[in-house]
Amino acid sequence: MDEAIDILSRLPLASSRNFVLCDRGDAAMVEVAEGRLRVPRGLALTHGNHFQLPDFTAHDGLNVIARNSSGQRQTAAKGCWRRIPFP
Repeated sequence: MDEAIDILSRLPLASSRNFVLCDRGDAAMVEVAEGRLRVPRGLALTHGNHFQLPDFTAHDGLNVIARNSSGQRQTAAKGCWRRIPFP
């Protein structure tokens, strides 16, 4: 996973992106905006159609209705994770 994150950090992306990576013991959510990466890790990650990390929210182009809908979907996804018993 670290190698994939390193590769993502060097790609010339034309727009903002979110990548979800995982291996046998970890997961990462890689948000990319303007050549910068943020990489939260954990086994119960969720991501809607909006930026999750505070220093990227200014780049969010969603209108308030789309953002609220995306937030509701993300909250529902988090609720699903809470019902899964992790070891």
